[in-house]
Amino acid sequence: MYSFPLSVEESEDLIAGAELVDQIDYENEDGSNCTVCLNDVVQMGNGDIGAATSLYENGIFVLWDMTSKKHVWNVFRIQKNLSVLTEKEFVSKNRDRHWKKGMQVDVYSNTLKRWCPGEISEVFELKSDVSIAHGDKWFQLKYFNFDKETYQFKQLPCDSEHLRRPKRVSKTFSSDEFPRSASESSYQHCNSI
Repeated sequence: MYSFPLSVEESEDLIAGAELVDQIDYENEDGSNCTVCLNDVVQMGNGDIGAATSLYENGIFVLWDMTSKKHVWNVFRIQKNLSVLTEKEFVSKNRDRHWKKGMQVDVYSNTLKRWCPGEISEVFELKSDVSIAHGDKWFQLKYFNFDKETYQFKQLPCDSEHLRRPKRVSKTFSSDEFPRSASESSYQHCNSI
């Protein structure tokens, strides 16, 4: 049994004859399927972080810690592949980067049991402790309550499932449905354009 990490010299018998590959698929201890690809940045169980610069078919890979150090590891020692985003991380990253004050959104109302049109009125950071450098991103939301015919307000974390981009309703017209004259059209001409 090997005690990882190993130096490149100590792992010659593990690497000898093993074919280099572009990715390794493996099953983690919790039973989830995982993949590490060439040059993915990974965090190891001991806290080391680096790029997987050489991958071998037997599950062994070389971790470069971005300095001069290279160590050999087994994929089962990977704590987290930092190059792979979970679905929640992807949604949060997208919202973190693109969702801004004034953006139109749909807000789910638990009371009304439906989605309501709204907008982001403020973006703020919530910290549970002063020692936390970066808190969680939250949105102050204003949305329209159709039953009361008034605006309501709520605050949600940026990755909330009760928040989405507005659904756009569109209709595809066939040629026989499309209005043939101005009198058939439901659209009004605007002279102020």
